[in-house]
Amino acid sequence: MKAREDDIKPAGLTLLYEPDWPTDPAVDIVLVHGIGGHPVRSWKFSGQDQNSTSPTPTIKRRGTNNPLPRRPLRRTNSEPLLPKAQHPLGRSQTLLWKTPAKASLRATLGRPVEPAKAGLLGGAKSFMRKTSMKPLSRSKLDDVVEHVHQGAGMESGDACRYWPLDILPASCPNARVFTWGYRTLVLDRKPPPLQGDIFAHAGELLVELASTRAALGARARPIIFIAHSTGGILVKELLRLSEAERDGPLKEVLLSASAAVFLGSPHRATGHCSLRDAIRSMAGTTSGVGPDDPVLRQLCGASGAEAELGRRAFVRLWNGYNFRVKTFQESVVASHRYPELRPETTIRRLASFLGDPRENAETICALHDGVCKFTSAEDPGYRALAKTLAVFITAEEDRRHVLNIKEKDCLAALLSPNSALPEEHPPAIYPGTCLWLYDMPDFQAWHSRSSPNKHKILWIRGESGCGKTVLLRSLRKRLERQWGPAGASFIWSSDEVDDMTCGPITVKKEGSPVAVYRSLLTQLFPQDARLRKELQSVYNKLRSEPRIFDDAQVVSFFADYYVNQRVETPARRTFVFVEIADNACPAYVHELLGRLAQLAHNSDFSICVASGYHPEIIEEDNVISVPVHLRNADDILRYVDLNLMAKWEDRDQTVQHIGQKSAGVFLWAQIAVNVLNAAIIEGATQEMIEHTLEQVPGDLHGLYEWMLSTLNDRERAESLVLFQWVMFSAEPMRLNDLFLAVRLTEPNQFALYQELGPLMAFDIGTPSPTQELRQLRNSGMSANTPSQFHRWLRTRSIGLLELRSDSRHHPTTAKEPLGLQRVHPIHSSVRTFSLSGRGFACLAAGNPSIPAFVPPTDFFDITHYTLLRACLTYLSMRDVDSSSLSHGAAALQHKPATISTLPPNAYPYPESNPGLDLNLYRRKTTTAATDPTPFQHHAATHLLLHLLSPRYFRYFFPQHELLAVFNADNLRLWRRWTSVLGTRDPATLIARAAARHHHHQALSQSQSHASSSSPPPTEEEEARGMGAAGVAGLLSPVYGSRVRLERVLRAVARLDAASRAREGNWLVKGASGAWMARVTTEPKIPPANETVAKIQALGGTFLGLRNRKKGQNTDRHRVNVVSEQLCDDAINYIKPTLARHKGCDLVDIFPGPGIWSQKLHDAVQPRSHMLMEPDADFYKPFLEPLLERPGTKLVPESGIVWEELNKVLNPTVLPHQVERKYKPEETPPRNDTLLVTMNLAMSPRRKYRSFESVVGLVIFQLISSIRPGALFQKYGLVRMLIWLEDNEKVSILPRSAQRRKRLAIEAELSTDYVCEIAGAGPENVKGVHIANRDDRLETESTRQAVERMREDGLVVPPGREPDHLLSYMESFKTADEGDVASVAKHRVRRASQGALKEMEAAYTNGEFEKGTKEWYRLRNLRYEKTYTEKRDIFIGDLIREREAIFQAYVDAGDDKELMEQVRQRGQAWSDQISVTERSIRGEIALHRDNWHLLQQDPPVLSWDRRYVEPLRVRADEFYPPVPCALLDIQPKAAAPVLRDIGPASTRGGDTFDMMLRGLSQRAVDPLSHLLDTVAAGASDGIIPNCPSLTDPRLGGSPMPGHGELTARTLNQRQLIDIIEQWMKWPFRPPYSELVCRTVEEPHEDLGEASVMGNKANPAFE
Repeated sequence: MKAREDDIKPAGLTLLYEPDWPTDPAVDIVLVHGIGGHPVRSWKFSGQDQNSTSPTPTIKRRGTNNPLPRRPLRRTNSEPLLPKAQHPLGRSQTLLWKTPAKASLRATLGRPVEPAKAGLLGGAKSFMRKTSMKPLSRSKLDDVVEHVHQGAGMESGDACRYWPLDILPASCPNARVFTWGYRTLVLDRKPPPLQGDIFAHAGELLVELASTRAALGARARPIIFIAHSTGGILVKELLRLSEAERDGPLKEVLLSASAAVFLGSPHRATGHCSLRDAIRSMAGTTSGVGPDDPVLRQLCGASGAEAELGRRAFVRLWNGYNFRVKTFQESVVASHRYPELRPETTIRRLASFLGDPRENAETICALHDGVCKFTSAEDPGYRALAKTLAVFITAEEDRRHVLNIKEKDCLAALLSPNSALPEEHPPAIYPGTCLWLYDMPDFQAWHSRSSPNKHKILWIRGESGCGKTVLLRSLRKRLERQWGPAGASFIWSSDEVDDMTCGPITVKKEGSPVAVYRSLLTQLFPQDARLRKELQSVYNKLRSEPRIFDDAQVVSFFADYYVNQRVETPARRTFVFVEIADNACPAYVHELLGRLAQLAHNSDFSICVASGYHPEIIEEDNVISVPVHLRNADDILRYVDLNLMAKWEDRDQTVQHIGQKSAGVFLWAQIAVNVLNAAIIEGATQEMIEHTLEQVPGDLHGLYEWMLSTLNDRERAESLVLFQWVMFSAEPMRLNDLFLAVRLTEPNQFALYQELGPLMAFDIGTPSPTQELRQLRNSGMSANTPSQFHRWLRTRSIGLLELRSDSRHHPTTAKEPLGLQRVHPIHSSVRTFSLSGRGFACLAAGNPSIPAFVPPTDFFDITHYTLLRACLTYLSMRDVDSSSLSHGAAALQHKPATISTLPPNAYPYPESNPGLDLNLYRRKTTTAATDPTPFQHHAATHLLLHLLSPRYFRYFFPQHELLAVFNADNLRLWRRWTSVLGTRDPATLIARAAARHHHHQALSQSQSHASSSSPPPTEEEEARGMGAAGVAGLLSPVYGSRVRLERVLRAVARLDAASRAREGNWLVKGASGAWMARVTTEPKIPPANETVAKIQALGGTFLGLRNRKKGQNTDRHRVNVVSEQLCDDAINYIKPTLARHKGCDLVDIFPGPGIWSQKLHDAVQPRSHMLMEPDADFYKPFLEPLLERPGTKLVPESGIVWEELNKVLNPTVLPHQVERKYKPEETPPRNDTLLVTMNLAMSPRRKYRSFESVVGLVIFQLISSIRPGALFQKYGLVRMLIWLEDNEKVSILPRSAQRRKRLAIEAELSTDYVCEIAGAGPENVKGVHIANRDDRLETESTRQAVERMREDGLVVPPGREPDHLLSYMESFKTADEGDVASVAKHRVRRASQGALKEMEAAYTNGEFEKGTKEWYRLRNLRYEKTYTEKRDIFIGDLIREREAIFQAYVDAGDDKELMEQVRQRGQAWSDQISVTERSIRGEIALHRDNWHLLQQDPPVLSWDRRYVEPLRVRADEFYPPVPCALLDIQPKAAAPVLRDIGPASTRGGDTFDMMLRGLSQRAVDPLSHLLDTVAAGASDGIIPNCPSLTDPRLGGSPMPGHGELTARTLNQRQLIDIIEQWMKWPFRPPYSELVCRTVEEPHEDLGEASVMGNKANPAFE
């Protein structure tokens, strides 16, 4: 909606423009003119403004009749001038005046001009006043204006421009535009008296603006004021008047003020005049009245002090409310030839900016009247104004920004999965306290953001219990009342508690305050547009799944980037409150203060931090320190005086005594007063009170200890159990839960521990019915109702525990039933006191069942054993779950086991029946939604926490005991536990326990704005046995408990499945759609041979041998070779290559039963045979025949623990071996006198850190030891024969380019060959063909291997032929030899081919007809086949063309013309690939690289260079029956530059490692791009000097784009050339910088250098 110009009121507020529905205006723009102005004329550009007197106007020189020739205005010192007259104009200059008037004024001003003399701007102040106050004729001003507007784009008589109505709506379509007008009467250039001055008009505008916005329903919409001239004084007065209001619509005008734009408004005094003079000058210009007129001085506010007061108030409001301000100045001044014009324009220009860098003052090339009039949207002045408005409006739109899906995903990745829910119960503030803070001058300066405290942080510090949290939250509450209506943002952050996985011992908190950084970024994310953009950029680069920001990334982003940039948010004010735990160490606090101070310096945030006192931290200039315990003495005395019930005459002395003894700790005084009041009520006299006061310790922990010492022995024992549950529970317990938990807890827990040890946790006895709950354990507790138990709790805790409402359901305690409220310590110091050991030691004193001294860590472990026992006892009761179990089973039948049927924090209590009544256990219910059983959900949810918290269970997980408990009573406990949690899937059970807090944290923070964020979490999570990381931290690979726990849960799940199948309760949907029972059977595997039978006779399986006290098998993952035939076939197969090792030293690691060891011993007849077997006692009976041979020795050590291995590799054990160290220029020889064999076959895989398995780590270390000459390679280049599980060979022996990773490349560089002697088949043993090569490539590879075997006289034993060899023999019979190697037809074997054959056969046999599901499936497979055949033909044609281009390059030689044709041909080939589908491009790249690797001589992949085909093995030839592979690894001397390793070298080998990491991370990218990512310009410095990279005869590629080499196609020579040229490149970064740049990502075949100490590589030492 747009108003008409004729409808604009001359006085009052007029709505000029409003966006049409449904657009909601983002802001209201209000235009205010100056004294004597008009709501239309003041802003309207008219053609008369350009030609006021004549078509060719002139300015006459004062005192003469000679006209001044018209000259273009020119700029000097950023000021356009009216230049002085010069010599007569020439013809060329005269012609310029005939240029049409539409020429751009700004273009004219851009021409150079003679600088003005500096003295003309100066002059005495009296002179300036004298000259500037003289009235000028209107015609002369019009002449000047005409010169300014000459050539501005409009000729005389052109249409007028009222830009607020004609132009502004198009520039700001989402803004509502108002104009305000007021009358100033002027008669005969004289204003009559008794008119309303500008301050009265400000009040009128305030009232009308507030009422109009209220009527339109937009009271809170942001306002942008645009004021011209003295209208700026009116706007300032309006804001001051609005501030004086308490609330209501008038107050909301100030609260809604978003920005103020001043167009030539007076702001300050200058060196030439006062503020009053500037106001009079501007008022005289806009009104046409002489500036010395007394009435004008009164009207414009220049006669009193109001203008100065308004200026000061405006600056204060600007600092306080943080609205935006922009000033524009007039920049046209007259030449020195017109001194009567120059002073006034100078005065107005210098007085029209505030002198604050935030205003970013700009100039508009116009005089005072014209500074607010614009010719068009292209007018430079309007463009500057529109740009400013766009910035302001965009900022306001950012405040209303709604996160999109991508931003929500980024925010979810930023949220901490381990953060606790924020506490919504701020501590009570005693009336009359905390007021001293607001009277401090430093605080007032911080609050008002006045210099020099504008960018300082307020540091509230003090001893524990002194009232820091109360003061901090009181401050927030006060600021919310004051600044909340103004749209201020309030951000609260709290550092998380320590990870207490090693026992909840309160120690000094160390490390990085990542929790605070994460919380601040999370809450600022919805407000800060730049933050969202930068974090999304980082989020898009994350490669982990799920994509989350780890702690290192959060710290780096916040500390190194975010706080060092300018931070801007659209909020009026942003208050940041950070609460630091009292146990934080000084370094932690100092770092956090430094980062927050930097944030305050680079933003407009007001930051307040609360922490411990920390006197060792030196106060810096950017911190305002407020030591609470040194300033709250009056508050403590006031509290004691008003609450102490004493009435004797010396009461004041008692009050003073309490205040002095409290030492500023408010909590101490509060507790002491409560204790003394209780004594006074019981009749204590003054002497008794004074005596008690003397006995009470002065410190807070001493006070707690003194209070607990008043309990008798029985009460202390009960209190001990109570405090154990409260302090060690993962979350605050409900009163009902705590009641049952105390009842179920063993009172003589320490005696039971001395009898059973840690296994006491599983001694739950025979399950009992809930009716016998009163007879269980703590039956001496007489409470039966919530109110009775509450009284018992307060008595046993001596008031140190209290009830708080569950904030998720009830906002206040009064509205929540008593039984559902949660139990909390009254203060965090109570938890610190208890978990420091001092509190529990006090409760344990005098208890005969507790030893005199129990280490705190042991005490905490025993506590978790006790709590775990109580949880298991409850879950095993016979009649607790009659309803919930059936409901859970029904839910599990209809939902997948991996989906939870209950929310993470769902609680089974009915809201209508919160009372604790033991009779309700006798009633049967029908649904889990109405299950009234307390403690059931708590016990089920936190069972794993108490199981994993004890140190002993983390390192020595009780698998057998846990399995027995779950399996007892027909899996009663397992079924009840999984029924409550809603899933039977082991992975889901563990994942849910590990991420228990993530759901609520993400929900609460993603749905709330930072301005309404809840207060931070208190230390409720501290030291409950799980710390900040919860179960996730307890499942860390450091402990190894996760794998064992998963094994137990999977075993129980299988037992449960089999049991339900037998019972007919396991329902699955069959092919016909009917529900049927699924029966699972596990067939028994018969013994493969005598060795297996012997093993089974000893214990059945290796798992069954775990608990053998003698001959214990410590490695239950070992897979051993048990087939003598396999060993004979393998050794006879490679026997010609073993001849050179006869009489050698044989090192045999993990021989196991020794079948392979005996066969290899017979083949090489070693002079010494060292068997390294950690399970020597178990395997010794199998190894006895071998040990009887001379030179054979059994060493009970592990050969893959390098520390133990290095003890054996010494001259005593290997006297014939000589350790040598070779320089890079020396070539290490091959050592055939030493042979190493290992059995690394393990199943299932044992993952270690970033490695998929421990075996992968060992293989990586063995290969990495070759170049530096470590481990066995220190004796020379030693051959290794290694058995490993068949899937483990993929990383070192890939069969396609897609699998060629860093380990495979390292092996190719460091070995003559890595050959598979025996194996189960292809690397994709599960039928997944994601890395299959073209069948023709596989055939060619097999052909080359067969040729090598034929030359060496090697023959595959009958029956051991691998599948690919049999396929080759069949294809070779029907194809020519040359055709085998061709790539005329690209063909990859796909999984759907077999399905198509089966479907075709079924259709032919009439098993289904057209129109059925099977027929549509067959049709889709046919379509897929046709599509893939066409795609294969297309890819084959591209590969043939690539080979033709390579040949053309070779044939071209030095012919430049032919080379250019080859280049163009290669570019066209690359362009053709660029326009294909992305999926096809990936397949083209894969086939291109596979063929490139195979066609070289020799082939690049170790698999393609094998000297024998692998023998086929069967699973039953191993025990357990897991197929394995035998690898033959022969090291070689690597290139000298690769062996140059260590600090004393050139770091060539180390640099290669760094570069290989970077190259292997993005192996499919072009090589030039990869080199440039390692170092800028590296491709230009390396590739031209490496001919092997571009010559096809050397394995290179001359083609650009998609034809360029990739990292995974580089051969050995090319890799060596790259590193050699890198070391010669003069611009290469130093090694230290390269280490910082290169970030290695975890991969299945990469990881840390060593698990057992970095001994594999001497460079690590």
